[in-house]
Amino acid sequence: MKRKRYLDRLVLARFRMFTLACTGMTTLGIYYFIEGHITFMQAFLALGAGLIIGFLVGRTNNIKWQEKDKKVFAKFDVFGLIIMASYLLFVMVRRKILGQWLAGDELSGFILFLCSGIMLGRLVTLRKMVLKVLIEQGL
Repeated sequence: MKRKRYLDRLVLARFRMFTLACTGMTTLGIYYFIEGHITFMQAFLALGAGLIIGFLVGRTNNIKWQEKDKKVFAKFDVFGLIIMASYLLFVMVRRKILGQWLAGDELSGFILFLCSGIMLGRLVTLRKMVLKVLIEQGL
């Protein structure tokens, strides 16, 4: 991204974190798929559900232009905090919820693809919001 110099270091750190997390979880999920622990349909459903959750959780990013530093920065808003709290609650109980239908390696593979989708959804949403702010600033 040529516009990287206009991004606050914390926004850049989020991009890197989401990219690494998504790549790592997808790689492990593919391993579980290749080993036959999870079916294509399960992986597809988990990734799709993760993307939906990621787009919703991505709403927690309140991306603004900081005139003083001439940079894009991120802050939380009240609605975003409610979504983030709901997401954290889900993360804590996902094994109990999904453990009703899946078990063992199948559950692990499903959760990896679900989390990968969440990270990808958050990454796409963050990128979209940052580009919107930069375009508004004419950059």
